[in-house]
Parts: sequence; structure tokens; C-alpha cells
Amino acid sequence: MKYSSKLFYAIKASAAAFVFVLSGTTLKADAEAPNLSPPPACESGDSGCLIITVGQGYELSDFGAIDLIGVAEDSRCPVDVFCIWAGQVQVELKHSFGSDAAKFQLGLGEDLTAVWFDPRTGKELILEEVWPAPNLANPINKPYQIKLRIVDPNEPVLEQDSSVQQAIVH
Repeated sequence: MKYSSKLFYAIKASAAAFVFVLSGTTLKADAEAPNLSPPPACESGDSGCLIITVGQGYELSDFGAIDLIGVAEDSRCPVDVFCIWAGQVQVELKHSFGSDAAKFQLGLGEDLTAVWFDPRTGKELILEEVWPAPNLANPINKPYQIKLRIVDPNEPVLEQDSSVQQAIVH
């Protein structure tokens, strides 16, 4: 009889741990985790790369203006925590070209789109990074910044492959 009660409690404890994991509860990982990752940066000479801060915009003669309106959602796992789910982040942007303007959202995470196609210019806007990353020990107190890439899907792109430059059309 004692054996069956021990087995019952072992099963009960395992079930409780499983429910704890499924509930989305996070576990503290490392008190020594970095406070903040470095802000996004573009390599020198990378004309397709943009860094934009919330409330600010960027204008290019052949693309128009792109403004970061805000962060609609940020459920990313903090850098100093182990999480079951990585989370996601979604930003709201506005693109103006001539007298036309369009608002849209881009995101990083499961089931979110990181690419927006502008039919007026024929170019794609790709969300590559959102900064700062959440941190449980040091909550976000800086304005969000995003790293975007503007790509013309019809232009060949040079990529390094086995020390040989090859032109690749997307």
C-alpha cells in the first residue's frame, strides 16, 4: 500500500510540474545576464539598412518616408530568463510616398510577418531587429529602435559563396 501512495505522489508532482511548464511561467536563468544588448547598427556603406527610433522617421528619395509609430506588442522572453516560448514583438509603421500614406505592422515571432511590399515603389521593407530586448532585472526605459532593410526584389544581390561573388535574383 505504501508503494502505491508513493507512486501516486510522484505522479501528482510530475503533473504539477507539467502544468507549471504549460502555464507559460518563466524561470529565472542567470543573475549575471547582460543588462542590455547593444543597439542595432548598420554596416558602413549599407544603403539598404535603416535604424529608426519610436516617434522618428527616415526619408529616402526613391522610397519615401518611413515612420516608426510605436510598438504594438512586445511579449519577447527577457534576456535574463529561461522561457518556454520566445515570444514576439510587433511594431506599427507608416510609409508615405508622394501624397499617399499607408500604415502597417511588421513583427518578429511565430505567425507574424516581417516583410511588407510597397506596390508604389516595388520595394520590400524587412524588419530585422527590435531593440532593446526585454530584461526582467532592468525594465525597458529607453525608446524602442528598429533595424529595417529596404530591398528591391528585382535587383540582383551580391552574396559571398565559397569565396566567389555570385549575383542572385530574389
